[in-house]
Amino acid sequence: MNDKYKELALHQIPKPIVKEDISTFLEHELAMIQDDYNKTVTLNRQLPADWPGLTNVQSLVRMAIPLFIFAITICRFIKDRKLGQLKDQLNTVLKYETRSQASQLDAMYRPVLDQLLNGVTPLQKRGLVEEFQQVIGSIVVLASPLSATALDRLLGVPKGIVESRIDLLHSVLSIPFCPDHPIRLLHLSFRDFLVDAEKRETNPFWVNKLYSAALIFAPKESIIRNTFQNYISNWISQQPNIDLTWNAILQTLEGHSSTVQSVAFSHDLKLLASASYDRTVRIWDAATGTLQQTLEGHGDWIQFVAFSHDSKLLASASHDKTVRIWDVATGTLQQTLEGHGGPVQSVAFSHDSKLLASASLDTMMRIWDAATGTLQQTLEGHGSTVQSVAFSHDSKLLASASYDTTMRIWDAATGTLQQTLTVDNYVSTLSFDITNMILITNIGCFKVNGSQIPSLSISSQEADGKSSREGLGISWSWVTWKA
Repeated sequence: MNDKYKELALHQIPKPIVKEDISTFLEHELAMIQDDYNKTVTLNRQLPADWPGLTNVQSLVRMAIPLFIFAITICRFIKDRKLGQLKDQLNTVLKYETRSQASQLDAMYRPVLDQLLNGVTPLQKRGLVEEFQQVIGSIVVLASPLSATALDRLLGVPKGIVESRIDLLHSVLSIPFCPDHPIRLLHLSFRDFLVDAEKRETNPFWVNKLYSAALIFAPKESIIRNTFQNYISNWISQQPNIDLTWNAILQTLEGHSSTVQSVAFSHDLKLLASASYDRTVRIWDAATGTLQQTLEGHGDWIQFVAFSHDSKLLASASHDKTVRIWDVATGTLQQTLEGHGGPVQSVAFSHDSKLLASASLDTMMRIWDAATGTLQQTLEGHGSTVQSVAFSHDSKLLASASYDTTMRIWDAATGTLQQTLTVDNYVSTLSFDITNMILITNIGCFKVNGSQIPSLSISSQEADGKSSREGLGISWSWVTWKA
């Protein structure tokens, strides 16, 4: 091929082509599953030559579009003979096509999980769900993957318990033959499915992300500490010395009708913005806690908010695939920025307040003129969701962090890729220091060079060993504390 290649943005491929590709994949995989099965059973048990049938394949294609991971997961589920007969497994998956309230993640993962509870009594079901939440819940919320052996010790269970609990989950977990090798998620969407707060009442396998490590930092006489005392793990043998009570609460701001996803102070520190699953943004007076504006218009829940550096504009990023720019003083919608092919995860203004960058689940970043809403640049290159973006203090560079475990630095004016930094952990937040020579992230600090250099591999353990911090919330309120 003479070392030639052509860049291809998967999210821009027309839907008919995606449909054809998924159909081809499913037909091939199901044919292989049928062939492998028929080679190992007697003639009277073999699947017919036309299995699973054109109608069933078309149903699976409709359920999968546009997610290849869906097609891969259901194929792994169907061919796992420890779970049952192939025909029964296929029918289990197809049942979810007709469930009007089943999301794509429900249709992908519920068949895998529901089979864990088949044929059990209500009492047994309760025990199995508790074991699932203890073992699988630990796997999905770990910062770094652990082996079955390490998990046995961490959870304080007899050796081999973790292995036995994951035996039927090969279609969603990468389970090594050696118990000393780490267990990994096949796809991050499995974690998203299990911890989705909106599925708390409908998903029996829902995992509550209550961080016991954070509880030990709560004051000894606090309501949070006393309420959740039993959640503090026994393996934390040396607890820190903590005050008896909290510092004085500055404000408790209430009004949202659902989970608050993001908050941001204006750069003059006079205002605070909050974004919620209720599809609204609220702007509050930071000194008095008085509600100043309620911004409505997004068609789905809001992931992120950010003020411009002159504190005159506010940008909101939503799962409706749009970014909206608002006038802070009046609450008037100034611009609606459309173009992303997936939910928008993060936004950031340049320090001169002239540009706005947006990052999306579609793996791309876009740079917009904040005043006119005109698209300036489309930045492509990441292999997975882009979670965070940040401009340098001189507004010349843009940094991005992705689920693909890379950070990339771009020329904000031209959209040219300047540098790729590969890390061994997931970066969720990043920003430049005042010198523009260091990237500050949730996993540590990394030196960068504004000049164009080859890709660089850096271990997060070399970055001062800094770790991310988690917070606790109760009900649908959020609280600000004096730092």
